[in-house]
Amino acid sequence: TSDSLSYYFPSILNDTFEARNSNYKDFEQNWYSSSLYSFKEPILYTKTDSKIIYRLLWLRSFHKPVCFTMKEFNGTHFLNAKTLDRQPAFYPEILGMGKDEKTGKEILDTTQKADRFALIDFDKIKVLTSGQWNDIENYISKLDFWNSPVADPDDDHSTDGSNWILEGQKNGKYHFINRRNARGKLRDLAKELNEWSGLNIKDDSFY
Repeated sequence: TSDSLSYYFPSILNDTFEARNSNYKDFEQNWYSSSLYSFKEPILYTKTDSKIIYRLLWLRSFHKPVCFTMKEFNGTHFLNAKTLDRQPAFYPEILGMGKDEKTGKEILDTTQKADRFALIDFDKIKVLTSGQWNDIENYISKLDFWNSPVADPDDDHSTDGSNWILEGQKNGKYHFINRRNARGKLRDLAKELNEWSGLNIKDDSFY
């Protein structure tokens, strides 16, 4: 990586995104990792312990990043919900400053550096009931999570919308799926987590 920020996902993620511009190599790695870094989250895919952890990163075009972590620890199950105050700037933002009168070409100026920094503005941990944990496991099962491809088979390649990245670490095994504008069971799971955590994201912001 170009700085101290480590990538949070295996390199297979890099192969699922076709960059139209070479400057945006590893675009999703940088995007997702900058958010999880700001969330102060651990890197899951390198862990080898037997704890059960699921993590859902939800990145929306027009609203704050959200992270739900569900884990089992010493027989107790927890849900941690977090939001950031903004999407971290993970690439330099370059804006046009008008056209050169002589050449007619756009004058570009870097106005914001890639700071990859945001503040956590919601952070709540809730103890889950056994019934709630069973609901989570049922969603994971109905998603066929452990056997699903990393890349979204139904990606509509829309510009605006949301990205949903679900990770799982269980019995020393790691897997993740990367979905665009999540539908079905993944969306239903997020609805439950939203309600249980007290985050209370409204329906018009649920996309």
